[in-house]
Amino acid sequence: MTNPGYNFKSLFKDEFFPDNDEFAEELARDWSTKSGDSLFVLDGLDEVSKILAKESRMKDFIEELLRQPNLIVTSRPYANHSAVANVHLEAEVMGFHPDQVVAYLKADPEMTGRVDEFMSFIDRRWILRDLVQVPILLDALCFIWDNPRRKGIHDTMAGIYIAICQTLWEKDLQKLQLDDPESLPSENQSKFQHVQTILELLAFSGLSRNLADFTTDHRDVLARHFRSPKGFPLDATLRCISFMRSSDSPELSNRNYHFLHLTFQEFFAAQYFVRRWIDSVELEYVFNEGESDAENCPAQPFKFLQIYKYSPDYDVFWRLVTGLMAARSADHLRLFFAAVEQEPLDLLGPAHQRLVMHCLAEVDEKSELLIRPKLEARLYQWMMFERDIEDGAGATILAEPGFPEAYLCKALDYHSLRRTMHLQRLDSRILWILFVLKRNKRPLSEKVEARIFELLIEEKFRDEAAITLKCLPSLSMITLRGIMKLLMDKLKDQGLRNAAADVLRGHASLPEEIVNDLIALRRNEDEHLWALAAFASGDYVFDLTKESACLVSLLLGDYVGEGQDWAIRGLYLTMTPSEKTESTLVRLMKEHQSSEARESSAILLGKIPRLFPATLAVLVQVLSDCHDARTTCLVISLLHQQRQKFPESSQEALASLFLRMPDLRFDIAYILREQHSLPTEVSMTLMCVLENEENDAGYRHLAIEALNGSIDCLPHPVVIVLTNLVANDSHSDVLRSSAAALLRYQSTSPADTETLERLLRDKSSCVRSFALKTLSYRDPGLLTTSSLCGVLERQLPHFEVDGWTTESAQAVEAFEALEALQGRSDLLPSDEMVLLRFMSIARALAHEPRPKEEHLGPRIWLEPFVSPLVMAVVAATILARQPQLSEATKESLLRSLSTADNKRVFRFLSAALFGHQKQTMLPPMTDDLVRSAILTPGFLDRILKSFGWRLTSEPQSKSAPNTSIYVDLIFALHSGLVLRSCFERVTLCIDGNLCIIDQSQGRRSLYFSDGEIDRLRHGIGVFNKHYGIFSDSDE
Repeated sequence: MTNPGYNFKSLFKDEFFPDNDEFAEELARDWSTKSGDSLFVLDGLDEVSKILAKESRMKDFIEELLRQPNLIVTSRPYANHSAVANVHLEAEVMGFHPDQVVAYLKADPEMTGRVDEFMSFIDRRWILRDLVQVPILLDALCFIWDNPRRKGIHDTMAGIYIAICQTLWEKDLQKLQLDDPESLPSENQSKFQHVQTILELLAFSGLSRNLADFTTDHRDVLARHFRSPKGFPLDATLRCISFMRSSDSPELSNRNYHFLHLTFQEFFAAQYFVRRWIDSVELEYVFNEGESDAENCPAQPFKFLQIYKYSPDYDVFWRLVTGLMAARSADHLRLFFAAVEQEPLDLLGPAHQRLVMHCLAEVDEKSELLIRPKLEARLYQWMMFERDIEDGAGATILAEPGFPEAYLCKALDYHSLRRTMHLQRLDSRILWILFVLKRNKRPLSEKVEARIFELLIEEKFRDEAAITLKCLPSLSMITLRGIMKLLMDKLKDQGLRNAAADVLRGHASLPEEIVNDLIALRRNEDEHLWALAAFASGDYVFDLTKESACLVSLLLGDYVGEGQDWAIRGLYLTMTPSEKTESTLVRLMKEHQSSEARESSAILLGKIPRLFPATLAVLVQVLSDCHDARTTCLVISLLHQQRQKFPESSQEALASLFLRMPDLRFDIAYILREQHSLPTEVSMTLMCVLENEENDAGYRHLAIEALNGSIDCLPHPVVIVLTNLVANDSHSDVLRSSAAALLRYQSTSPADTETLERLLRDKSSCVRSFALKTLSYRDPGLLTTSSLCGVLERQLPHFEVDGWTTESAQAVEAFEALEALQGRSDLLPSDEMVLLRFMSIARALAHEPRPKEEHLGPRIWLEPFVSPLVMAVVAATILARQPQLSEATKESLLRSLSTADNKRVFRFLSAALFGHQKQTMLPPMTDDLVRSAILTPGFLDRILKSFGWRLTSEPQSKSAPNTSIYVDLIFALHSGLVLRSCFERVTLCIDGNLCIIDQSQGRRSLYFSDGEIDRLRHGIGVFNKHYGIFSDSDE
């Protein structure tokens, strides 16, 4: 694809050949034929979010870059664009882990002897716990540690940055000669204010244009805007400021400058905004010379807040604005919150609640902010609402550190709430809150820990409370001492003591006081207390390799009955795996006189996730030599549990056993299939089983199952044998289907096109699926769009009559047809109706339970169950990518959105169709495949565009068409949009007569009449009233 505006030639010229147009053109031409061999690294997707929100040639080019096959993209978490929705791997860069923070501090000579004090200071401030993960910010905090100003740091982001910046300014005064004794104090102050103003304007103007790197041209514009005092050239000034860094260009005039960290730019931009707000002065945008853009760059601070208050680009900015405002003026802080509460408001809710919560976190609780109780009560209401929608699938407000502590404690106060609430509802709510806190794993205050500790005492909450306490990064000494007291109290029931031990075991780093107490309990004669202490303290107690095999044998042999389980758990959780340890346990499993001890040894081995290769080899040898059925079962179970690649020698030994031990073939086949890659010799051994037609079908079928262990790298001779087996319809259907399912994962097939076309008409769905997939890769042109829709249409009667679960191969064939249809934009109206009908049937079947394996017979071995919900989403994807849908399709879609049947399942489908949540955020009760399905990015944007909604950069019509259908559309989408907005930044606002939906694909709006605006407000108001949100009540 060649972009007539900015294209690859332009990119290569700008980045590599600025002085040679021919080289750039030649590279672009060469690249067009070898793009699959190139890797693009695109840094900062969030920094071009404004470009991607508007139709432009640069947006088209960036989207073309994002479609390249080999790509690494970095971004802040909130950036979310449809072009990167289908990535193969998504990873979060976490910065320093707490252990690395400690290691960093210990390596700093200035922090010697003060690490514990520093970490205690950090642990009490959740804001700091996030900041110190960034190495450069940790270094800045260390720098100010000895400064008296540090003692007065408030628990707010703004307070921390104020302290850091004031300390760094003191250092910079000397370099800038702003403490010149020969100058008057007023002159020094004037020079300092000039430097500070430059930084603030540079930061704000850059932030408003997504600029973080300031070139010579940018600085030249700034220098023209400000007349520097004598002796203060701009570049020389920037070089002396600790907050700025420059590129490595040898020529000073060619260097680019950027802030020490993006948050420093946001801090200085916030300072600029607060000054202008308080002084009632218009905002300036120095990089907008000659441009007039009042829509995106308003002069009034209040208007700027209205436009950008929900923008993820300004999340940190608004936090800092609030904190700085609180430090400057209580009256202006009150006015600022009043402005936040004014329209346009997010009618969905989550974006507004996040903004309010983040801003409140920057205001000291002792400050006189009268609106605070009302806003916090609303956050509590929203938390309860999130509990109600989709069984808590959208819980994000509660998971954030800024959620008001008092209301979290209130929600966990079981003994008070049980007097006023229905017990079943209360139990469900508390268990949900514990689940969210456990999933989020964020530090909690002592008060919240105390509430969870109280729940540990209650048997019905004990398991969840224990897991939640285990998942916290650290526990306060008050909580730890309380848990130790429970552990040692023999009057408490054993389940509570077990839970206490479990909590302690969950923390790798315990304070010395607790460790010493646990070690002392090792001397106790009470076997239960010893086992509890061993279980709780783990590696602090002893290393099994240092204990004699006799002691291990004694423990396993004598602790039979009630004490044996604790002996096993204590031993496992205190041993350091080694070959010697594993060898001892294998020997005990083989030779110990007690059957209970042999079984206990196997249990201990099974708890080790990755056995040493030598141990695996010994176990395979035991399998070969053993004549005891029980020991054979134990070894088979151990080998099944190992989720690692076995040594080649062990795999070859298992293949040999597969040939000569019929009773073990089933288990060995499934052990080998978990290997992910088999040695060539093993694959060829299994191929010989397939080639020998005298072997029965079951034996050959198990050989195919074993070959699944090398599913992505089968030797070519094996592929040929499997292909011949599939092509020969004289073999059993089960055998051919098994082979076909395995071949579906091969990138190439030796089968000729004529054979594949014949197999498309085979009676086996699995064989047809293999042929369909192979042809779609080899020559998609052979499969017309209508013929693929015909495949779907032929399956519809089957699904309508027999449902989805009778033979999953039918669903796989339909899925292959859908896969082949993706990317095609030539659907006929009849094809669209087939897809709509398919969506309808799939959606109706989505609520049916997943079948048990025995219901599917041998087919379950070949394919995972294909979720009908996934199929419906893929069908919607294909429709969404059509350049123009027929009117009949549009009407059917709208009717589908408004249907009342199967509401629960359809809300999940709506969330998938009209959003693209991350797979980890999908509700846990949905099908596993839904979590990993490619959900439809940009589908809502396509619907809005097709119904006349325009990007805000496009001219808006001031006339009000018949918008009744559009209000109905919003009502139909509303619950799905609310759910989606819990996971990503999506807002629905009304600004005058404009209805605005803002999402990562762009900000679209449509002009509504006064009557339709009122109807929209009323409808959403009814929804809010039903759920008790956006009201001023406390409960």
